[in-house]
Amino acid sequence: MNSPTEKEIDLADTGLDLAGIGKAMKAVPPEAWQRIVETACSTFDKVLSPITETSYGIGRLIQAKFDRLIEAEKVMAMESISAAKMKAVQTGRPANTPRPQILMQAVENACSEVDGGVRELWSNLLAQEMLTQHVHPEIGRVLSRLSLEDAQLLVKISEYKPTKATRLYSEAIKLALSVAPFDIPLTLNSDSNTFNHAHLQNLGLIKLCDGKWELTIFGEGFIEAVTDPSIAEDSLS
Repeated sequence: MNSPTEKEIDLADTGLDLAGIGKAMKAVPPEAWQRIVETACSTFDKVLSPITETSYGIGRLIQAKFDRLIEAEKVMAMESISAAKMKAVQTGRPANTPRPQILMQAVENACSEVDGGVRELWSNLLAQEMLTQHVHPEIGRVLSRLSLEDAQLLVKISEYKPTKATRLYSEAIKLALSVAPFDIPLTLNSDSNTFNHAHLQNLGLIKLCDGKWELTIFGEGFIEAVTDPSIAEDSLS
């Protein structure tokens, strides 16, 4: 059995900052872009190595899926993984290799997510997984069906019965909005009955109680799983 230090992810400092990926691709010379892609691939190999060592077939499956991505998708996926690693490390706790299913969910969704804010939530989820190795796969499936507007509406609804977890989530959403490629004003009222409300209800995140929308137990768990763990750590210091 590997020791905790062997399980820790050895991620190189890639320096990847791909907010506004489209503009960045146009500005970066072909040679520099190729180096960024190569760095993303080598860094992914380091992330995947512990999984391949303990479960060769699963490691090969994830590697094959990564290899089929186009270059921009590989870089975007690794930007999310690198951001997750940084958030986990900032807590001062050991950052372990994420479980294969959660890593695959993050790679498959972050690589093609054009909304920088939602991609930020994927990095939060992956950071939580690196720290706990206890994120339920259903959380990722739900996140893959949310827009940033849905996530903002969850903030408004959580304010009806605020808790420490929902306050941290609100802060995480504000940070996610700061990396979004454009402003998304929230015009939805938390007491309304719109498509977004129905969508969140169908996902099991909210329920109508005495004429007020409020979070379900699943909704509270979802919020905790997609909150930046470094924010939570800062709140304790």
